[in-house]
This record gives sequence, C-alpha cells and structure tokens, in this order.
Amino acid sequence: MHSDKGEHPPSLPRLMQPYTFSDALLRVFILAIPFAAIAGNAMIDAWVVLTSLGFLFTSAINRNWAWLRQSWLLLALGFWAWAMLCSLASDWPGESLGDSVAWFRFPIFAAALAEIFRRTPQLPKQFALSMIVAVTFVALYILLARFTNTSAERITGPVG
Repeated sequence: MHSDKGEHPPSLPRLMQPYTFSDALLRVFILAIPFAAIAGNAMIDAWVVLTSLGFLFTSAINRNWAWLRQSWLLLALGFWAWAMLCSLASDWPGESLGDSVAWFRFPIFAAALAEIFRRTPQLPKQFALSMIVAVTFVALYILLARFTNTSAERITGPVG
C-alpha cells in the first residue's frame, strides 16, 4: 500500500486502492446503484445483472469461489432450485421455468454485495454517502419541479 508521503503515486484514485481492476470496477458499480435506481426499474435491473455478471467473471478469473460456501447463499440457491423444479409442474412450464431462471440474478447479486462489502471495510460508508447524494438529488429535483412548474399535476422526469 502506498503512503501519501511522496512515494510512488497510486495509479488509481484513492477510492480504488489497493484493489484489482475488477474489484475497483465492482465498487464503482455498487456505488452507482442509488443513481441507477433513480433512472427506473429497467436500469436498476440491468445494474443488478451487470454487477452479478461482473462478480461471476471476477470470481472465475481469480478462481475464488469461497463465497459459494455461505449458508445463507446455499439456502437462497436451494430455494431458487426448488422454484425452478416447481415451475415444471405449472400449466405453462416453459414460461414458468424462464421466469424462475431469471431469478438467479438476485442471490448472486446479494453474494456480490456481501463479498465486496466484506473485502472493503470502507465501502459501507462510501455507499451510505452515495445514497445520501442520490436522495439529495431527488429531493432537490422534486423541489425544483414543484416550484418551477406549479401547474403540473405530477412531477415528470426521472423521478416522476
């Protein structure tokens, strides 16, 4: 780890030191979650999928699958497998199975968050700050919209 006493300057911003590029990218994705949520359901769902895929990719490259041994994750994946099995007994098994398969992203996303938060002690505070900034943006946007467009029945735009 580099010190701030004039030794070799870090190649990445301090926010991302001393992690690998893939860890740094996952951190950026996690810190951007509140802003993706502002953009709507499709954006946050895409963010969940991209974060999950990035986490799986990072795990494959680093050959680090230890996170799969967590009991809560095994229970979640077991429930997911049960939902897939039950979908086969549905009146519409193809559609039900497709819906069940898509739910795989949620336990993987939760595992990604748990693992990156575990490996990065300062990330919860950074994430809280990211949430505060996003909520402040929404509040200011709503106030601005309310006082500049008094004839509108509802707020429009990304938060309307």
